[in-house]
Amino acid sequence: MNRDFYYYTEQNPFAVSPIWRKSESILFVPFYKQIIHAILLRLTSVMEESELNRRSFYKNRDNNTEEKTLDIFRRFFGKKAKYHQSVFETNDSQNEHDLLIKYKDILLIIEVKATKVKEPFRDPYKAYQRIKRDFKSDGGIQKAYDQGLKLKKHILSNEKTILFDDKGNELVHLEKSEIKKVYNMVVTAESFGIIATNLSYLLNKPEDEPYPWAINIYDLETSVDAFLYKNLPIKDFFSYLDERELYHEQFTTSDELEILGFYLENGSMSKVVKDKQTYIVFDPDTSDIFDEIYFEKRGLIKRENLPVSVQSTPKKSKKQKKHKKTEVRKSKKKNRKKK
Repeated sequence: MNRDFYYYTEQNPFAVSPIWRKSESILFVPFYKQIIHAILLRLTSVMEESELNRRSFYKNRDNNTEEKTLDIFRRFFGKKAKYHQSVFETNDSQNEHDLLIKYKDILLIIEVKATKVKEPFRDPYKAYQRIKRDFKSDGGIQKAYDQGLKLKKHILSNEKTILFDDKGNELVHLEKSEIKKVYNMVVTAESFGIIATNLSYLLNKPEDEPYPWAINIYDLETSVDAFLYKNLPIKDFFSYLDERELYHEQFTTSDELEILGFYLENGSMSKVVKDKQTYIVFDPDTSDIFDEIYFEKRGLIKRENLPVSVQSTPKKSKKQKKHKKTEVRKSKKKNRKKK
């Protein structure tokens, strides 16, 4: 039987056409959320293929990603922090940095990149070269890290630092003595997968410098929403960043939320990391907490949390509960892939 074959990096027909016609009067939609993704894919494709609009499209996406990043952190820190966008190291608009946030004696240097993540070639060597080239391009994580590190060194090498806006006006005054910790962050518009969660594979950095926190904009929003929903203190967020720096090379996963999920459930990652020889490969189940938050916020609470009077089914045996738990876990995995 002849049939079409699609390589794994090629576009999935279902991803762009999720509505199936079963008859003249019946349309079948297996996953309704896929319709939203399909609309985004098609509109993005139209803009990318347009010689007239492609450049402005990516520039606009870059600006919107920056604004979204600022909005997320404003919701998190509120009025307790100071926020500065598009700051320059000189008064003639040289060495721009996307976002600077000062929370008490902590400084966040955040560089935002909205470059498109290209699919790799079929040839493994060419695929690796493309991944590496994109990672180190002007729109990649390496460039963002270098920009943030440059500003960090500039601030820590001077007792006083003045940063400027695009018109040369003084915008930020920083006293080195008032800064206890500087975090270097990279926020991307798309997911870079495992090369972002474990930067040791491709990132070039000074040996004495910690790894930055690289995260895509959607996972950043989910992360911050989780801290807010759980009503956790801001210091817990910084504790997470400290542990990510400390154990960075020892974690393997393609999803930052699996690491954060484990942290939120256990309060620390030091419980499983015994020494430098301990390496952790995270299971998708560790991010279940974000599914639970998603459902709880929409009023879909767990059955065992309902009042006893509402429960109409007989009490299950241990074997039945174990089976049910397994089925729920499988279902959550599928739902997470659809989001």
